[in-house]
Amino acid sequence: MLGRLALIGLQIAGGWAGTPLLERYISIGGNAQTFIRGVIAAVIVWVIGLVGSQVLKDVSQPSPATLTWSVAGGLIGAAIIVFKLAQMAQISLPAPPLAIILGFAILGYQIKR
Repeated sequence: MLGRLALIGLQIAGGWAGTPLLERYISIGGNAQTFIRGVIAAVIVWVIGLVGSQVLKDVSQPSPATLTWSVAGGLIGAAIIVFKLAQMAQISLPAPPLAIILGFAILGYQIKR
């Protein structure tokens, strides 16, 4: 359990720092950029999971299906931001857009595990 919590902490830190760095190299612009950010965050989360499974105890290695779930979570987070689902529900977003995308990518990663 402690290994999984450490992995989530590493995924949050790595995704928060790495997503903007990699996003500079893939620039499309417009709303599509938000979806690209979701995919980049999901891939970073998955790669950190691969490395973390080798280093941390009690953490199993993620499968390619885990990558699919993580990308799906990142894209769901991006869709929430792009389509402003929170504004349609008359609520404000509780966190910055990257945090929402990263949170859904990590949630997708953890669901499949």
